[in-house]
Amino acid sequence: MTEQPARLDAACARRILLDEYGLSPARLTPAEGGTTGAAFCADGRYFLKLLDTGTAIGAQCAAPLENRLTVLKRLASSPPLAECVCAPLPTASGRLSFSRGNIAGALFPWVDGEAIGFGNPLTPREQRWLAAFSAALHSLDPAQFHSCCPAEDFSPAFAAALARQLSCGGFSEPFAEAAAPFAEEIVRRAAWLDGAAACLRRSPPAFVLCHTDLHGGNLLRGNGGRLFAVDWDSALLAPREADLFLFREEPFFPLFREPADAALLTYYQVRRDLEDLWEFGRALAEGRLSAAEAEAALSHTRRIAAQLCRIPL
Repeated sequence: MTEQPARLDAACARRILLDEYGLSPARLTPAEGGTTGAAFCADGRYFLKLLDTGTAIGAQCAAPLENRLTVLKRLASSPPLAECVCAPLPTASGRLSFSRGNIAGALFPWVDGEAIGFGNPLTPREQRWLAAFSAALHSLDPAQFHSCCPAEDFSPAFAAALARQLSCGGFSEPFAEAAAPFAEEIVRRAAWLDGAAACLRRSPPAFVLCHTDLHGGNLLRGNGGRLFAVDWDSALLAPREADLFLFREEPFFPLFREPADAALLTYYQVRRDLEDLWEFGRALAEGRLSAAEAEAALSHTRRIAAQLCRIPL
């Protein structure tokens, strides 16, 4: 029997806050950050994240939640990074997350500010902060995260699946049309990625703790000017290039005074673009997007495919 979707509304949030945290907020308002569930701001002091584990994506996000939050807690106790992350608040039972029926989630301190966002240039001060944050993160001893953070396995199975679907017409017509001008090059880059991944599995480089998704949407600018790195759902023990590739083509990349292997930067650039295309293709084929979301996905598909095909191999 299929589980009914959870009602992640204000009433549900109030029950969770009282039962799990002993809190009875006077004001509870919806907040951004609920793409895989729902999120609420309580009294301008707390950020509550809720996941519906009755859905595939909710269950996928909830399964590693306690471990992901353990990473954050340990980062919050590392002096160079403590002021750059939002550590989870423990439940009444001392856990970092909660699970009730098909609802799971966590509570964080509220940060009054906004995401820097896409297309919003970092100021010179923020560029320097980001480079220093990256260096501090990558200098931590990875051994302390072995028990709570997954490690890179260099197994991009989606690349072969993407190439196969493009070659045999397995995607929906709108996606296939958007990708068609680039299809041959996409298939070539998917084959290149598989070969590069095989080499990396045989001889993996040194791993450090990486965020892996430090784009503008995950950089929060507090009203007091303090900056935060948020959304650690894809934290990984991996080569530092898993973070650095995002800034390779930025004019401020020289600020990142960390050793970086050019071939690894290319690997992660190609991997990210192929994975994004695969996810857009699947979402469109499965009808998971509204008309507006589908149009945006097709626009992103054309942009990313063109960007991918410009990467020299």
